Amino acid sequence: MPIESKSSTVPGHWEDAFRFHFSEISSTNDAAMNWLRESKAGQAAIFTTTHQTAGRGQQGKVWEHRANQDLAWSAAVHFTTPRNAQTIDSTFWLQLNMTVSEAVKRCIAGTLDALPAPEVRIKWPNDVLIRHDGAWKKCAGILLENHWKGQNMHGIVIGIGMNIASYSSNQQWVALQTFSSQALTIPMCQDKLEQELSGLFPFSSLGANPISTEQLEQYQRSLFGWNEVLSFEWKDGIHQGRFLGINATGQAQIQWIDGPHAGKTTSHVSAGDLRWVSLMRR
Repeated sequence: MPIESKSSTVPGHWEDAFRFHFSEISSTNDAAMNWLRESKAGQAAIFTTTHQTAGRGQQGKVWEHRANQDLAWSAAVHFTTPRNAQTIDSTFWLQLNMTVSEAVKRCIAGTLDALPAPEVRIKWPNDVLIRHDGAWKKCAGILLENHWKGQNMHGIVIGIGMNIASYSSNQQWVALQTFSSQALTIPMCQDKLEQELSGLFPFSSLGANPISTEQLEQYQRSLFGWNEVLSFEWKDGIHQGRFLGINATGQAQIQWIDGPHAGKTTSHVSAGDLRWVSLMRR
């Protein structure tokens, strides 16, 4: 059973949300979604756990979590007013993704005290990488999910995992503790994360205004591999292409270097259609 604390009315900040902590659970995102289905308009809740046994990433990927070493954090937000599918455009999704991923990046960069400061980048669309020993390693991941009733979206779940003290046996991820002289704790990182995510409020502002050129350019500069030649798996095989960043609809733009599309630029590549083959800079 979870430990519940602090009830809420209409949340303006995370401190107003319900909070549920589990000693062990399969997925904080699953718990958040189950709560969201029974919640009332305007409510929000945060879900954490000491040990997440079946964490999920995008497209069914597994997110590994070590008990008492990593942060598993999910927030469920029930909109005050539902959003109809016909009124939600790409601006909403892009602003949500940009706001969350940049907040996670700032949280990580602001928590570490190593000198020189480590490079932290967003691997579009939902991972955060940190440069370690000449290679890019994953240190955090994001999973955004939506709650629909018919044609209306009633809320969202924001799931974030951070590798605070655990290391990967196959070196796919690295602990943030590597880059800090002070002992990093899960509560410390969680508090910093929630501070950075306060920019999501009010949720009604997401998608209300077009994304400015300046906002998009700032986001591009945070992206891993921006304007660099990398290897991607796309459609008919593995090819090299220059990653030109994200367009105003939130899709990738790639200028292909080799393969059947060499010399051409594909401007609308969805995240589910593209796989990053290498995280090494070229």
